[in-house]
Amino acid sequence: MSTALREAIRLYRDPSVLRLLAKRPLPDGVDLLLNVAAGAAPSPEGASPWGEVSPEELRTAARFYVARILFDGSSDDFRMFGSNEPIDLEHLKLSRRLLLRWLHPDTTRDPDATSLFIRMNEAWDRIRSGSARIAPKLPVIERVPSRDAPTRYRRGFPPMRKQVGRKAPRLRKTKVVIVVAAFAAIFLGLTLVIDTMLEKRRCPAMLSSIPLCAQKW
Repeated sequence: MSTALREAIRLYRDPSVLRLLAKRPLPDGVDLLLNVAAGAAPSPEGASPWGEVSPEELRTAARFYVARILFDGSSDDFRMFGSNEPIDLEHLKLSRRLLLRWLHPDTTRDPDATSLFIRMNEAWDRIRSGSARIAPKLPVIERVPSRDAPTRYRRGFPPMRKQVGRKAPRLRKTKVVIVVAAFAAIFLGLTLVIDTMLEKRRCPAMLSSIPLCAQKW
């Protein structure tokens, strides 16, 4: 079983991974997935990690994958035909024929197929005219081990501990400034207390000397 069909079954049984799969490049075996979505009998070779999968469920999963991943709102014109990058028309014709077997109004009763059929024709016309809509290249999604879950996904960014390491010098400088400011405030407070105590001691002596000065005058 191809990688694309495995992801299609995974998406069909667990739609919560839709946002994850929509942001990653298309896997290998999309041509086989389109063939199954078009109505061809799925190949029995290859075991499924989810156990037994009936041909009807596999076909439904393949069509669900095409509608939600290939025809996602952020997909470019080439991704709709199962390609991660711009290629020539000859390579796209086979994918278009397979899609037409399923989406053409004369061959399907699927109510959602009409809108997909219109979008496919519009994308095909743009590709033929040389004005195809091309989306930025999607980053590769890596698997990172986590304690809370068996696997969690992230984009190709540096590990978090490296990012923290880069910010560590700034944090140390900030702590040094805070400590110095705290010591300066304590020193200033002690100075004010000592000056106040000295002033209190001087005041009685000054007051007692006033009468003496008056007697001298």
